[in-house]
Amino acid sequence: MYLRNKKILITGGLGGIGSKIIKRLIELKAQIIVIDINKDISSSFKKKYPSHQFYVCDISNNKNLNNTLLKIFKKNNKIDILINNVGILHNEPIVTMSNKGFKSHSFSSWKKVLDINLNASFFISSIIIKNMIENKTEGNILNISSISAEGNIGQSAYAASKAALNALTKTWSKELSYAKIRVNSISPGFIETNSTKSILSKNKLSQIIKNTPAGRLGKPDEIVSLIIEILKNDFINGSIFKIDGGLQL
Repeated sequence: MYLRNKKILITGGLGGIGSKIIKRLIELKAQIIVIDINKDISSSFKKKYPSHQFYVCDISNNKNLNNTLLKIFKKNNKIDILINNVGILHNEPIVTMSNKGFKSHSFSSWKKVLDINLNASFFISSIIIKNMIENKTEGNILNISSISAEGNIGQSAYAASKAALNALTKTWSKELSYAKIRVNSISPGFIETNSTKSILSKNKLSQIIKNTPAGRLGKPDEIVSLIIEILKNDFINGSIFKIDGGLQL
């Protein structure tokens, strides 16, 4: 698939990896549509890239997301590619010990992670895929999963949300083959971003690097390179690509 002039919708497009993705896609002359919750960064990108579209939205709110999608479809007849990049990290064991005794995993935290990482991606994908089928668009869906999808200590909600994304990738690739819509996923390991550094201690990061055969954290540009190859190669479908430096959790 040629990316020039393709309309590419990316959620959570203004974070550490997302911003790298959109910059590279703009270099490849694609038409970018971004949904992100960060109003200030969105305004900054609008000024820098005035010919592209940026929408501020809390995608965990179905009403807000639906209204945003209506605005997007009003301005764009079709979407060629959807990148489900939005996601939040959350660390919390299923049971923790406190001064007051044992405490179960917070249901509100579980729901928040699932609403953002999984439910929003499912909702937006169902709408975009419907549009692709109606317009007979040979579309492309790319889900950004995680190495944690295989199970990671202290990340019940996050791991579950990413494992579910991988399951949807396999399911949709089979369901949508008749419409020539490709669906793939990537599962990054630990990447050198602000979010990674903010949620993990220096000791934990050092331990991760030590256990990674590559001997370092991944770089956002390495994630972007893989994404571009998947989007461009029409024979890649129903695949989940690990890019983790060889780390085994």
